[in-house]
Amino acid sequence: MARMFEALRAFLDRLADKFSRPTEHHPHGFSRVELLKAASRMSAPKALREFVRYCGVGRRKDPELTAAAEALATALPVASLIELEDIFRVDRARAPHWNAAPPWRLVPDDVAALPNGGGVRVTLLHLATMHRDGRVREQAVRRLASGVDVVAWPWLLLRLNDWVEPVRSAAAVGVKQRLLPSSADAAAASLPILERLRQSSREKPVELLGRIEALLTASEGRAALCAAMLHAPTKTARIAMRLWVRHVGLAEWAPIWPQLLRHPDALIRSEAACKLAREADAATAASMVDVLCTDRLWSIRIEGLGIAARIPGAEGEARLLRAMFDTSSVVRATARLLLAERGP
Repeated sequence: MARMFEALRAFLDRLADKFSRPTEHHPHGFSRVELLKAASRMSAPKALREFVRYCGVGRRKDPELTAAAEALATALPVASLIELEDIFRVDRARAPHWNAAPPWRLVPDDVAALPNGGGVRVTLLHLATMHRDGRVREQAVRRLASGVDVVAWPWLLLRLNDWVEPVRSAAAVGVKQRLLPSSADAAAASLPILERLRQSSREKPVELLGRIEALLTASEGRAALCAAMLHAPTKTARIAMRLWVRHVGLAEWAPIWPQLLRHPDALIRSEAACKLAREADAATAASMVDVLCTDRLWSIRIEGLGIAARIPGAEGEARLLRAMFDTSSVVRATARLLLAERGP
């Protein structure tokens, strides 16, 4: 997120220095200064939509706006691409309306002239996969699909749900070519898009989605899945956690119990606490009982009490006695019940 705003700020500063006079106008008749003022009040995806309206090719190409759109798109988090796709879809729906803003002027023959970024950055070619013209989208997707770079991964995944069948087919070819261990990090970062595809009402590429999940849960891809679960934004981390629970054996959990039980997201901590209390061996569970019993969430503290009740001797009883002074009445009642079950 910080990279995204840094790219947007740098672009705005650069254009503001170059076009600071309000009398300078774009050939299409809009004030660049007004565009900058409007962009500063928008989210990054909405600003990007406004920039590409005035990005062309050949004589119509505006290098400054093109560089701005590409820098901003490169810095966008994958989750923001879903918002960008929704914005472009609304743009396509309203394009024929009499008061619609000017659309992105691009025709299928222009796609061949768009740079592909060498597989290391996002360019107008990637943005063209969201163009309102299905023929432009098809040509852009076919060009991206011909390579194996991972930068195109989320852009191709989004087109698996396109309403034009040739676009969907071309995107599927590109994704299949990238089902390699080296693509695991990109696949893990794109988990929100995979979730969107699974929830889509349009025809789902079930077999292809299964192969992507297999890539992430195989031994070569588990490191990327684990990193997404521990360090990615909340939505991505939750999806990664669900995959980890379904497909990864208990032995793989051992090194990451402390990180999972201290994760900033309460749902991930709860899932990990339930897994630890029900399936982990007694020694592992006992080593984490203090972490569970001091969690902010009362339901996780109760899981910790269940583990403490299984610890023999004074150590387990001392933990239950401390819980009698917990701020939650539910935790206090649970502690009383467990102490009564232990007996004198």
